[in-house]
Amino acid sequence: MSGWTIIAEDPEIGETWGVRDSGYAGNHSFSTSYRWCKRSQEIDLLAKGYTEAQLDAVPTINVEEWFAGYGSEWDKPDHHRDYCYLNVEFRDRYHNAIASYDSGVFQTSPGSGWFGPWGQRSHIFSGYGYGLRYIYFEDGGKDREYWAGQYGPALDAASVTLTVQVPEYNVFGLLALIGILAVILSGTLWKRKKN
Repeated sequence: MSGWTIIAEDPEIGETWGVRDSGYAGNHSFSTSYRWCKRSQEIDLLAKGYTEAQLDAVPTINVEEWFAGYGSEWDKPDHHRDYCYLNVEFRDRYHNAIASYDSGVFQTSPGSGWFGPWGQRSHIFSGYGYGLRYIYFEDGGKDREYWAGQYGPALDAASVTLTVQVPEYNVFGLLALIGILAVILSGTLWKRKKN
């Protein structure tokens, strides 16, 4: 629910983002209005603790988010078919794009009651080449019926998951190192005791 930059379609006109007291993965979700509500976030992967070597090994990366329409009239399934999109871009150290995913504009699923069912958009990146340093994540939504207020789709559980290779350790080498350190420590302690 934090770290987002709002991309104003027209800051002087229309309503923008809100927060709902329900969500897909928790107690809250972002809600949208009758004009395009867009937001973005650029993730600095080195600042998050990944090394250049890990990123240049081209880890598999999954991006996903959940979307649900909001009915402006009770029990009218077509009122849940709001508009959404998800764009993700992989960037190098100079912020140049090296890979991207664009869901295109899609509509949320019809449902019953005030809220439509949650639906996921996801993409798995692999084989995109070395140089990844940043991930740019942008999403948005707007109400199909063009009602004032937050009657547009809800967005929740945006995530980016990296599958990074962890260095393998040779167990026998590690045990040998522990043995050598133990011998050195014992020798040092024996010399101190003797003196």
